[in-house]
Amino acid sequence: MHEQITLRFFDTELALWTDTPMVATVCASLYGRFVHDGSGPAPATRVSGAVHAHEGNPWGEPVLVIDGEKQPLPQWPLWEGDACDRAVGAALSRVRSHWLVHAAAVACGERGILLVADANHGKTTLALELARRGLGFLGDDFVALGGADRRLYAFPKSLRLWPQTLRQFGFDDMAEQAFYWAYKYQIDIETLYPHPLATPVPLTDIILLRDPAEAIEGQNDGLDHNLDLLPERYDDDLLDAVRRLDGVRHARAICCSERTGIRVRTRDRERTTAAVQALCQERGMRLLGFAERFEIMPDFSGPASLSSLSGRAAVFAIWQRLRGGVGLAPGGIEEPGQAARLFLELASTISSARCHELRLGPLADMADLVCSLASE
Repeated sequence: MHEQITLRFFDTELALWTDTPMVATVCASLYGRFVHDGSGPAPATRVSGAVHAHEGNPWGEPVLVIDGEKQPLPQWPLWEGDACDRAVGAALSRVRSHWLVHAAAVACGERGILLVADANHGKTTLALELARRGLGFLGDDFVALGGADRRLYAFPKSLRLWPQTLRQFGFDDMAEQAFYWAYKYQIDIETLYPHPLATPVPLTDIILLRDPAEAIEGQNDGLDHNLDLLPERYDDDLLDAVRRLDGVRHARAICCSERTGIRVRTRDRERTTAAVQALCQERGMRLLGFAERFEIMPDFSGPASLSSLSGRAAVFAIWQRLRGGVGLAPGGIEEPGQAARLFLELASTISSARCHELRLGPLADMADLVCSLASE
């Protein structure tokens, strides 16, 4: 038995075949608003994907195949979500009509506010609180920025909410209607707030959310990212080896899922992940998982504060979180000097926006600061 789901993201279409129905279920739950029946004008780009996971499949192991290129799938629980994320990520990386940014965004009248941060820094919670206060919702995980008109466009992916977030906003009764996956509920924003998604608005403000504790871990220029790694076995020798890897700015042990993991600050998540996988293999063990953050929440005890941020830091923060973009080659950045040219194009696109840094604190205080900013 197999299923196929077709998703369209702006100028790019993903046709995903799978022999595991749960992969299609997860995709439909997360990206239901992007499901497409294939009618209308053909997209500029088509991406073909297939998940082969059943025993005896032609590849002999669980794999995701994107346009003929094989990617082995991890053998940890909830792998179906990882397969969906990889397939959709491959499609998003090919979008060329807009810059696609891993961020949240809200609209206040004709003001578009981009909330930029790593995972579990409160982007979703803050965006929900702002929507509760009447601001328009554009997205909590991805946002599209028009390269030509410099406007923010909604990216209506389903929300993925912790149970405590549902309780915090008084939506406990929504749990029965939601699809529960990977410890979170997946819910459409209009199920919570019936007013429609915001229409495209000019980008006027960029806010980088910062956990004050991260200053201790070496993040002070907006370039680094969290990467949490869960090895099969932990020891101090492995931690020391990770600290010596190129691009790793800081590393420490963390507790996650009753195991000991490693949190690093790195300039290149993919390269660091591959290097840690190699270190684990040298020690005869597996890397069980990796994510931006395994821990649920940073410390929001405050005090929250809003300060100015340099335009350069804002551009770097967005650049590091791009998933697709105007002017990229089909395979990404390939030509000499292309990265510099695209960076300058992105800088020009956001040049008229005001840039700020929001230090994490109590939710109400953070929302007050954003609302005050939006009313100026």
